[in-house]
Amino acid sequence: MFQNLRLSCYRLQLRALEPVKLPPFSGGTLRGALASTFRRLTCQQPDREECDGCMLERVCAFAAVFQPSPPEGAPNTVGFEKFPRPFAVVPPPAGHSNYPEGTRLDAGLTLVGSGNEFLPYFLLALNELASAGIGAGRSAVAVERVVAYHPFTGESEPVWEGRNTPVRSTGIAVTWEDAVARAAELPEETATIRFLTPTCLKVGGTVLSRPDFPALVRCLLRRVSRLAQGYCGGASPLDYASLIRQAEGIRIVASDLHERQWERHSYRQQRRIPSRGITGTITYAGPLRPFLPLVLIGGLVHIGDNAALGQGRYEVVVPGG
Repeated sequence: MFQNLRLSCYRLQLRALEPVKLPPFSGGTLRGALASTFRRLTCQQPDREECDGCMLERVCAFAAVFQPSPPEGAPNTVGFEKFPRPFAVVPPPAGHSNYPEGTRLDAGLTLVGSGNEFLPYFLLALNELASAGIGAGRSAVAVERVVAYHPFTGESEPVWEGRNTPVRSTGIAVTWEDAVARAAELPEETATIRFLTPTCLKVGGTVLSRPDFPALVRCLLRRVSRLAQGYCGGASPLDYASLIRQAEGIRIVASDLHERQWERHSYRQQRRIPSRGITGTITYAGPLRPFLPLVLIGGLVHIGDNAALGQGRYEVVVPGG
C-alpha cells in the first residue's frame, strides 16, 4: 500500500537537573519549545512571521520541517496549503507531570522519510532547549542519550550521547514491509486501540467522539498518504472508495473512550488555544487483516489534529502483551 514509506524512531533520554513541572499533555509544550529553538538556530530572516515568500524557503531547514509546502507538481494537493510536518513528538507518559531533581524524563521523536535528514538540527535544538529549561519555571534538564529503535523488533542503538559528541548514522528504520510482517503476528478478527494522548479525529468537519472503523481508516489514509507523498518519494495510487467499502464490514464491539478538553500554549501565537480529544480504548471486529499494517503505522506517526505535537498517539493492544 505504501511501499516507499520509511520512518525513523528515536527515544530522547533526559534527566532533570532541578524539579520539572510539565502540563498534563506536554507534547505541545515540547514541540513549541523545540520549534522556537530550531528557528532561532537555523532561520536567516528571523523578523519574518511566515516562511511563505522568503527567498530561502526552499533551502531552509526550519521551513522544511515546521512550515512545509506541498511538493511542486504533486497530485491531490488542491485545498491544502501546507503538508503535514515530517515529524511527530512523543511526549512523556500522560499523567506524569512532576519530575524531581535527578529523575529520568523520557520523550521520543518520529521522523518521516527525508525528514530524518534534519535529525542533527533536532538534536542541536533539543540540547539548547534542555539548557534553557522546559516546563513551568523553565527547569534545566540534561540530554543523556538519544537512541534509535525499532518498535516492532526491539532493535536499538545509540545515535547521540549528548553535548560535544557526534551524531551517528543508523540503519534502523521502519518500513511498510516491517508493518506487514508485524501485522501477520496479530489477531486478524479483533483489534483494540488505546489512545494514549488526546486524539481529535474529524470527518467532513465533524469531530468524532466514537470513531467507527471506516472513519478511522479515512483519517489514517489521509495522513499516511500525504506523509508518503511529501517525504518518501510519493504514494502509490490507491482505490480509496474500495478500501472504505471494505472497512464498512468492521464494527465496534467495545468502547471506553473519554473526551478531554484543555488549553495549550502556542509559542508562535503567544496565546492559549482550546484543545479537545478522546482517550481510552476502542475494540473493532471483522476482517481486519488488510488494514492492520496501516493501523500499526498510524500509531507511530499519530493521527488527527496536532499529530506533530504528540496528540493522536495510540497503540494496538496485543492480547497477553
